[in-house]
Amino acid sequence: MESNGSDHADNRKSRSKSRSVTMIVSGYDKSLPEDDIKSLLSEHFSSCGDITRVYFAADVETEIRNKHAFFDITGEDAKEKAMQLNGSDMGGRNLVVKVMPASTRFCKMTPQIAVSWFDQSEISRKLPRAEVVMVTGYDTALPEDDIESALTKHFSSCGEISIGKDIDGPGLAETAVVFIWGEDIA
Repeated sequence: MESNGSDHADNRKSRSKSRSVTMIVSGYDKSLPEDDIKSLLSEHFSSCGDITRVYFAADVETEIRNKHAFFDITGEDAKEKAMQLNGSDMGGRNLVVKVMPASTRFCKMTPQIAVSWFDQSEISRKLPRAEVVMVTGYDTALPEDDIESALTKHFSSCGEISIGKDIDGPGLAETAVVFIWGEDIA
C-alpha cells in the first residue's frame, strides 16, 4: 500500500491540533476557595476542549497561591478556542488568558517562571514597547540588591526598567535580564 506525503502531513496536523496545551488565566475572583475557582474555570472553558487538570502555583515573591490558574486542555483547536475567551466575563470579572510558553533548551518553563512571564507580558502590553537587554560580567558573589541597584542606576536613563529574577537557583544567575519600557528607548 502506497502512502503519500499529504496523509503524513494531515496526521501530523491532526495530532498537533489535539495535543495538550497549558493555559494561564488571571482576572477571576481570587477570594473564592480554590475548588470553586477550579470548577468555574472548568465550566467556563469546557466548550474549548477536554480540561484534564486545573491547578495553581504560588507566586515566588508573595507566596499567594491563586493569583494565576493553569489548566491543561486537549481537543481540536483547543488552544485557539481558549484564547477566544480572553477578555470574557466570568462572575463579573474579565479573564486574561494566555498560552503557557513551552520549555526550551535554554529555559525550563515552570509554573513559577510562567507567572513571572505572564506578569511581565501584561506590563509590556500596557506600555508602549519593551526592549530586553541581557547583562553579564557582574560579580555573582555580590548581594542581589547591590547588583539590582547598579543595573537600575545604569539603565534608568533609558526608560522605565524591571530586572528579571533567576528563580531556579539559590544564587544569582550569571545573566541578568533588564526590561526597558518607554516612548524613546535609547
